[in-house]
Amino acid sequence: MNKKLNDYLKISGVSLLFILCFTTFLLLFDHTHFLGFDKEDDNTLPNKYFNRFYFTVTTLSSTGYGDTTAKTKEMKMISMFLQFILIVSVIGGFYYSL
Repeated sequence: MNKKLNDYLKISGVSLLFILCFTTFLLLFDHTHFLGFDKEDDNTLPNKYFNRFYFTVTTLSSTGYGDTTAKTKEMKMISMFLQFILIVSVIGGFYYSL
């Protein structure tokens, strides 16, 4: 395997690990911290994990569909932290590519 492909695989693995860790951390917050997660849709652990995974990915990708948003100040701070990480990563990627 060449070095560039190996680097991409490492970065992808670390990114996935980071997303899964953050998704697991968000399980500490119930549906009342989010606009878009109803109590009925957030009643089992697989549903909760899927909803938090969706929120993490859409926040990190800066897509922000608007169907699920942070409702409480704590969740807004976490969203800003995720977005800050994305900004730093993008700037770092640009710098690294030069």
